[in-house]
Amino acid sequence: MLVKKMLRDITKNIGQFISVLLLSALALVTFSAFKSEASGGLRRMDNLSDKYNRADGWIYGEGFTKEDLDAVKNLPKVKDAQLRTMLSGETIEFEQAQVILYLEDENVVSLPYLVEGEEFNPADKESVWINKQFAKEWDIELGDTISVNVMGVKIDKKVAGFIYSLEHIYIKADKDMDTDFKNIVYMYMSSKAIDELADMKPTQLIFTTDEKSVKKLEEDISKALNGNYSVLVDADSISGIKNYVSEMEQHNAFSYVFAGIFVVVSIFIIMTTMRRIIEAQRTQIGTMSALGVKPWKIAFHYASYSFVPSLVGSFVGIYLGMFAIRKLMYILTNYYTLPGWKPEFLPEFYLCALVVVIACMLSSYFSCKRLLRIEPAAALRPAPPKAGKNTIFEKLPFWSKLSFTSTYNLRDISRSKLRTAMCLIGLFFGTAFALSAFFCSTTMDKMKDWSMDKVSAYNYQIAFQGNVDIDTADKLADEYNGELIMGAQIEIAKTKNQASDKRDACNLVVTEGKGLYGLTDVDINEVSIKPGTVALTRKLAKKYGLEVGDTVYWHVYGENTWYESEIGLINRNFNTQGITILRADFEKLENVTYKPAQLITNDDVDKNKLLDNEFITSVYSKEEMIENFDKAWEAMDALTAVFAIFAVMFIVIVLYNAGNLSFNERKRELATLRVLGLSDSRIANLLTVQNLWLTIVGIVVGTPIGKAMITAMMDTNGEQYDYAIFTKPMDYIKSYLLVFITSVVTSLLFTGRIKKLDMVSQLKANE
Repeated sequence: MLVKKMLRDITKNIGQFISVLLLSALALVTFSAFKSEASGGLRRMDNLSDKYNRADGWIYGEGFTKEDLDAVKNLPKVKDAQLRTMLSGETIEFEQAQVILYLEDENVVSLPYLVEGEEFNPADKESVWINKQFAKEWDIELGDTISVNVMGVKIDKKVAGFIYSLEHIYIKADKDMDTDFKNIVYMYMSSKAIDELADMKPTQLIFTTDEKSVKKLEEDISKALNGNYSVLVDADSISGIKNYVSEMEQHNAFSYVFAGIFVVVSIFIIMTTMRRIIEAQRTQIGTMSALGVKPWKIAFHYASYSFVPSLVGSFVGIYLGMFAIRKLMYILTNYYTLPGWKPEFLPEFYLCALVVVIACMLSSYFSCKRLLRIEPAAALRPAPPKAGKNTIFEKLPFWSKLSFTSTYNLRDISRSKLRTAMCLIGLFFGTAFALSAFFCSTTMDKMKDWSMDKVSAYNYQIAFQGNVDIDTADKLADEYNGELIMGAQIEIAKTKNQASDKRDACNLVVTEGKGLYGLTDVDINEVSIKPGTVALTRKLAKKYGLEVGDTVYWHVYGENTWYESEIGLINRNFNTQGITILRADFEKLENVTYKPAQLITNDDVDKNKLLDNEFITSVYSKEEMIENFDKAWEAMDALTAVFAIFAVMFIVIVLYNAGNLSFNERKRELATLRVLGLSDSRIANLLTVQNLWLTIVGIVVGTPIGKAMITAMMDTNGEQYDYAIFTKPMDYIKSYLLVFITSVVTSLLFTGRIKKLDMVSQLKANE
């Protein structure tokens, strides 16, 4: 009997319960989609890291010996260790793609993941193993010969296998904004394969350990190597791992935040809906109590109203989430390489569904708890009218001067606090999502201007081979009125002799100060470096509490000498963090070699002529750089669309339910107003005005929420990025129009109901 009654009541209030179903489904869609790909990705990375013995620690130095390796191997907490050399170069064909070359004489730590071909053999001096993505982009097949230039040495080797590296889950060429597998290749080769480099000492010593904090081993490692190394880093400093982990952690956070927002709105809808149903069924509840139905059964009966829609919505959400994840995974696999990465179906999905269902049922239970305390005899009688009292608004000094529409709506808002709160929360988040959508679009455009016009203030980027000499580079710079740029990886610290866990790996850029490589301050204004000082990026300055005039300590990877520099500028760069120094100041330092990697210029150049130069590997125009930027930001378009959909959905669902509740609660009042001669349009105006008032409040509060939401999302992308959120007045206008139009259209849905309102029956029903 009670089940039939429940189904009948749900049918009569189908709109509200469908809203609960939709919001429950959305909560589980976002939770399961983000959670499954993040959890599956991190678990797969850990499993493959164990299987292929990925390094836990990377030691860089000017050159290691067999004795150094044995000394580290003998440390109690070190499991495996090996030496290798990492070099940079360019392919001779394939548009001079960037090369990362690993030379090894054994294959113990960080084994490459074989996709196709032969297993990597450090004894094979005639072969090379390359990443599968690069081979796919250029249609390279097993057995083909690939030619590269490394440190001025031309190397021709047969491709023996296609591989992946767990140190390069994320990888991008230096010239690219984001991943483009066409422009970068990593290679594994025998250390004996290049005769010209046979005497070069290994520059890396990599090892595995069970110690969770690798930096805690530094004291032992320093003693074992007698301090003859430049830096010890863990996986948090390896960009190919760090970028991927940062994004997965960001998605994991998204899963809880978005699910929480949907659940909160669901609870408010249930509470307002159930309160109206229960108050309307006061006599029925009293009858059930008088017939001996126990209070807990009545409470469970009404709590079960939200059980069905929330449960169905949760399982529909889990099911749809598995489809949504396929699209998300498709996007992610364009940027990350992790073989066997699949979404993971987690018990947490059912736990989240259980939380959603319990939260919804509890909101129903608390809605009827107050009425169950009333004695059955009292419950059988109609509820006594509420004692009349002045609302808070009636204490306003200008209350008597307000119009009827204003006083009527202010009283209704004051007396319907829960319904008002539901409207406002929905409008807060609806406005926030609308603003986030338009902010994303503007940010994308402004970031392009920031990057292409202010930071990359040049039309051509010319990349040098690693063996270019300074005289040749300077001659080319003079010929094309250009500026030479050097880049290197460095480690920085706030004080001398800082512990390794309080140092950061970042980038060094050496410019000539000609303005082609632009610097911007924290407000994105173009600035320059004061000679004798360095520029430190904003995020690192904030992390270390450094300001202009302070001193920062740093050293180049592979070199043991530390330098101290005065900070003359706090600059902002959205895709690289570190230090920028003038060439004249860099060349004054001891034990450093200036090695320009690029020439940038605004002069018109003949690309074919330049590429014929033996020291030049590639030439990129501004148009090509813009194309790479647009490709890297394609995912922002999808994010903009998602935010816009969420904005409209929130507003429609919340305002429709609020309007439906308001109309049903005020049928007698509205019928009375019709009897008193108010036209249907005037009555509809009463309802619309209240929605518009609430919409204005929602916009005012939701505006800072929107800016905070998109800022927090961008800030979780990783420490290497420093995105600025750009806005323009039109973003606010478009967002507010979207919210207002959606609000008005939703209000108009009830105009037809007013015309159909039966005045006589409503008045008699309440006698």
